[in-house]
Parts: sequence; C-alpha cells; structure tokens
Amino acid sequence: MSGRGGPGAPENHRLFFASWPTDEHRAELGRTLPKIEWASGGRRVPVASYHLTLAFLGGVPSARLDTVRQAADKVRASAFDLAFDRIEYWPKPRVLCLVASTLPDAAHTLVRELWRVLVRAGFTQDVRPFKAHMTLARKLERPPPDHTIDPIPWRVDRFALIESSNTTDGPVYTPLAFWLLTSSST
Repeated sequence: MSGRGGPGAPENHRLFFASWPTDEHRAELGRTLPKIEWASGGRRVPVASYHLTLAFLGGVPSARLDTVRQAADKVRASAFDLAFDRIEYWPKPRVLCLVASTLPDAAHTLVRELWRVLVRAGFTQDVRPFKAHMTLARKLERPPPDHTIDPIPWRVDRFALIESSNTTDGPVYTPLAFWLLTSSST
C-alpha cells in the first residue's frame, strides 16, 4: 500500500518479492484450478493476482527502493519446478490456499539468498518459515468442504519485486522489476 503517514512523512510502498507467472501461465491456472464450492462465503482472488510470495518486506520508504533493487541484483539462484498439490484452509487469516507439499532445494536456496541480500541491505527478515502457497480466496466465513486436486505445475524461472496497494475491491499487485534465475533441469 502506498501512502503517506502525514504531512512531510516519506511515502511508503508495501513490497514483496514473488514468483510472478506469465500471462499465459496465469490463464492456464485460471482454466486448470478446480471449481471449488465457495459456500464458505469467501471472496475469490482474481486470477490476475496469482503469485507465490518469496519474501515480504512490508512498508518501504521511497528512498529505499533503489536499495531493494540493488540487493535483488545480487541474488544468484537456479530456476526450479514445483507442484501445488493441496488445498488448505488457514483459519487465523481466514484464507483458502493452494499449497505445494514438497519443495525442491532450489526453492529454499532462492528464499535464503533473497533474505541474505536483504538483511545485508538493512531489512529485517520475516521470522515465519517459507511455505509455498497461492491464496485462492480471502475472508472465509467457515471452512470449505474437503477437496482434492491433481498437482498443478509451477515453473519458477524468474522473480519479481511487487508493490501491493489496497483498494475497496481488495489488494492490487503491480510488478516493479523482474530478475531471471539461472537455468536448471530440476
């Protein structure tokens, strides 16, 4: 969320790094994802907002945007494939998520490498462990019925710096920059 804390306060940008799919992959996900019964009262996340968060920074002053980009320039990690294979309901945030049960070592390496360069640049690392997930619905009133899915492939061959802005219709995500990962056969 961009905004000002008051007169003279620096502008802050709500930022995170994510695997950001191509438009083609996003359209495929929109066709592939199961037609889950939304009797839980949840609000669907638009297909255009699908992403895999790698590192959440939160509010970052405009003056530090170049620092964030320069830190990301130093990331060296390999591309990888994962498969979203479970749907989970998380009661505390009241969200429905698509989750990858297992992660290749390259996924952990990318997240560790991102945080390594960000901490060196003066950012505080998120203490929550990384869990590969994609939010499908928010503000669920009750858990949805159990639902099984066929694995959905996700190729991570680049990552992006994303800005999140809150609107009355929910968050809007805007990619600010992209970085390619090195080729890998995994």
